[in-house]
Order: sequence, then C-alpha cells, then structure tokens
Amino acid sequence: MNPTPWYKNFWPWFLMFFPVVTIVACIGLVVFAIGNGPDMVVDDYYKKGKAINLELTKFNKAKALYLHGELQVTADTVKFHFTKGDASKVNALKASFYHRTI
Repeated sequence: MNPTPWYKNFWPWFLMFFPVVTIVACIGLVVFAIGNGPDMVVDDYYKKGKAINLELTKFNKAKALYLHGELQVTADTVKFHFTKGDASKVNALKASFYHRTI
C-alpha cells in the first residue's frame, strides 16, 4: 500500500487556505493604507485649537458691538460695508479669507 503524498490530500490544503488568505488580505490592506493616507492631518493640534479660540473671541467681540457686514465679490474687486452696528467704534478692519477644510 503506497500512501498518497500530502499535497494530494484535501485536509492539508483546507488547513492552509485560511492562513494564506489572511496573510494576502493583510498585505493588501497595508498597501491600501499606505497609498491612501488621511489628507486632513494637522502637525500642531495645540496651535490649531488656540486659533479656533482666537477666532471665537473676535467673533464674540464683533457680536458685542452688534456689527454686521456685507461682502460683495466680483471678478476683480472685493467690497465690504457695514449693514448694522456702529462702525465708528472700530479703528481698523482686518479681513482674512480662508477655506474651512484647507
């Protein structure tokens, strides 16, 4: 009686199937994760948090003065005028334009 070689039996292949599939899936996920990293990572979260608080204090100051304005943007000019509030209490207006997610 000649025993059949191991590679012609069902059970060795069945037992090797799940670990091999797991290894291939892990390699695929690692390659995917390296290639598709997050875009919205900030280097200094503390500085970003302080900037948010600073923006809120400026907003609250304008709210206390009851200042409201309107911004008109055309192709070559940007105009701002106050619609409500006493603008004479403000010495200067500093405008910063930024995108929330950039």
